[in-house]
Amino acid sequence: MLDGVVGMKKLNNYTETVVEQVLKEILADRDDICKCETCQLDIMAKALNNLPPQYYVTDRGEVFSKLLASYLDTRTKVVTEITKAIMQVSRQPHHAANEVADK
Repeated sequence: MLDGVVGMKKLNNYTETVVEQVLKEILADRDDICKCETCQLDIMAKALNNLPPQYYVTDRGEVFSKLLASYLDTRTKVVTEITKAIMQVSRQPHHAANEVADK
């Protein structure tokens, strides 16, 4: 990637982190959703495609202080998009019948 320019730094998408965290919370509270890896990734992909990315760069070991000002707004949007994605994926899952997990 960029021929040595990117040393020990890492590019991260804050929105992806929040989507993953919120999805785990939602899945823990619901028994009516397929929890196989394929469905989880489909839900995340659909939600992320409808949310703006929020990229940041960190050095190795550096603690990322969350964007507190935008956290609640981001979380609200994430919950909305995950809910839509769950409905879409539940209607038309992309997994085989033998992949269904913990539904």
